[in-house]
Amino acid sequence: MATEILTAHPDIVGIFAINDPSGLGAYAAVQKVNKTEQVTVIAFDASPAGKQAVFEKKLYDSPQQFPRRMAKGTVEALIKHLSGEEVPKRNFIPCAHYYYEDSVSDQSRVAEQW
Repeated sequence: MATEILTAHPDIVGIFAINDPSGLGAYAAVQKVNKTEQVTVIAFDASPAGKQAVFEKKLYDSPQQFPRRMAKGTVEALIKHLSGEEVPKRNFIPCAHYYYEDSVSDQSRVAEQW
């Protein structure tokens, strides 16, 4: 699909993928149409494969969520709710970018398993 989109729209300069596997697929399409210098790919999740792809400069960024923080916040909100406390309808848990500079010294990109 990405190959067809890149062919139909040769002026595209960026792709934001829903996750790292989609980002790697998009990068393969960018490579196939010889546009690695033109098109920047950003994925999402900072999975081990995504982190490695950032290190290899296939992905520009793979913003990461923090599942442990999300789980902790969910449990804390549930406990408050069950105790009768008011719980905000939205609880923003910030993500963090994962750029090449982050990948250079990050051994988890090699050792981490999901």
